[in-house]
Amino acid sequence: MNNHIKECLSNIYNELSQQRISESNYEEAMYYIEEAIKNNYDDILAHLNKGDCYLLQKDIINAKDEYLICLSIDKNSGTAKSRLSQVLYKLAILSYNSKDYGEALEYLTQAIHYYDKYDTIYILRARSYLKLNMIKEAYEDACIAYLLNPKNQDAIEIKKFLS
Repeated sequence: MNNHIKECLSNIYNELSQQRISESNYEEAMYYIEEAIKNNYDDILAHLNKGDCYLLQKDIINAKDEYLICLSIDKNSGTAKSRLSQVLYKLAILSYNSKDYGEALEYLTQAIHYYDKYDTIYILRARSYLKLNMIKEAYEDACIAYLLNPKNQDAIEIKKFLS
C-alpha cells in the first residue's frame, strides 16, 4: 500500500478514535488508534490520542509513555510537551500526597523541563521544597509562579510567608 493511502487511513482512524473518546467509548477508540498506528507508526496524532485515552482512564503511566513516544517522533511537539508535563504533575501530586517530597521534586523538575508555563507546577514544587526545608528554592519557585500568574493566591502567600 502506498504512503498516501496509509496516511489517509490513519487520518480516518484518528477521526474515528477522537469521536469515540468524546463519547467515552475508550475500548473502541483504542481499536481505531491501534489501526492508525499500524498504518503509520510515526503518526503523532495517533500517539497523542492514545495518551489522552489512557489519561482519561486514569492510566497515568501508559499516558506518560505515549507522550514520550510522541516526543521521540517530534522532539519539538508543543502539544506532547504540554501533555507530558501535565502527566508528570499528576505523578508529582501522588508522590507529594504520599509524603515522598524528593520524588515529587523529580517529577516536577521533569515537568518544568518539558513545559515551563504552568504556575501550578511551580507552586507544588515550592511546597515540596518547603517540606524539605529548602527555603531559597521554594521562594524562587513562588516568584516564578507569580510571574506566570500574578493572581495565583498560593504564590502570593508563599512569597509573603518567606519574605
